[in-house]
Amino acid sequence: MRFFPRLRLATCCQWLFAVALIVSSAAPAMSQDGSDGKARWEGILAAAKKERVINIAGPPQAAERGVIATFKKAYPDINLQYTGLTSGSFLSRVTLERQGGTYEWDVVVGGPSSLFEFIDKGFFQPLRPLVVLPDNLSDQNWLGGFDNGFQDNAGKYIYAFTAYISNQIKVNRTVVPESELNDDEQLVDPKWKGKIFFYDPRGGGAGSTVLSMLYKELGPDKVKTLLVDQAPILTTDKRQFTEWLIRGQYPIGIGVVDAYLAPFHKEGIGFDVKDLRSKIELVTTGSGTVAVLDRNPHPNATIVFVNWLLSRPVQELWAKTATTNSRRLDVPSGSPETKPDPSKMAEYLNFNHQSNNHLKVESQALARKLRP
Repeated sequence: MRFFPRLRLATCCQWLFAVALIVSSAAPAMSQDGSDGKARWEGILAAAKKERVINIAGPPQAAERGVIATFKKAYPDINLQYTGLTSGSFLSRVTLERQGGTYEWDVVVGGPSSLFEFIDKGFFQPLRPLVVLPDNLSDQNWLGGFDNGFQDNAGKYIYAFTAYISNQIKVNRTVVPESELNDDEQLVDPKWKGKIFFYDPRGGGAGSTVLSMLYKELGPDKVKTLLVDQAPILTTDKRQFTEWLIRGQYPIGIGVVDAYLAPFHKEGIGFDVKDLRSKIELVTTGSGTVAVLDRNPHPNATIVFVNWLLSRPVQELWAKTATTNSRRLDVPSGSPETKPDPSKMAEYLNFNHQSNNHLKVESQALARKLRP
């Protein structure tokens, strides 16, 4: 079985050509010293080519990883060094490296929840000054405007370029019909004991996000029942647990986002896996956030990468490949059924924003206590 998505060659080449065209020809805003914006951008490109390398940590799953890999074709003179890591694992690694005086990383792409505590430690630099292409900064191109994408309270460091509605609880309906399980309150029914896996909620990622939702909706007692009495398998192996779900080995998955299913859908399988209904409408970024490391070794290549990533063609490729929705309003939806309604943004609950992070902290502490 192959896990990398199969894109039509002609379509992929069209996207890559468009990416290169936008990045090479769009004129950035005028710089503060009055110099021509296009000349400034060309200077950034020339400096990035001299740096020759950019070090990226990003999602380990195939869909998003495959999109980021296309940077190599858009900018062949910049060697993309990519390491697939969850945000939590990445920050643990960076902490150890920085204690030894090493600063190797430029950019991290992934879920935001694990990143917040490192803002005050000085791990990140403001992102907005690095976005120099006018098309990327235009408020009319982004859901709620450009600045609405920042997930940290300061509105500077952790930027979301995706948004979709998901409760992140999936059920294999071939194994468990809706007549037997139709909402998340029924997850504590003893008959589901041993049939559930949970993206380990003791760490970051989708598991902790959905645990926060269940903690708020069901309360700590039912969360305890779910984590202890139901004996769910706790795992962080996204590929393995998605296979479990599709094959029905564990027909109920908690902490599964659509992007994990996307490569299987491209292989023509997994379409019987459906969302489980919940009372809370959760808006999430999934793995679609980006942050730039402070004291990064390749600052110009970083500017090129960030502007490439936020550009319309790349966001279109990301949305389609990862089966999600870009926050860019000029990009077709990759998942129309989970596309946020702009008029309801205030009603959705966003556990990925730092303002709601206390709920994650509380629910994670409970999970660690119950499942040490």
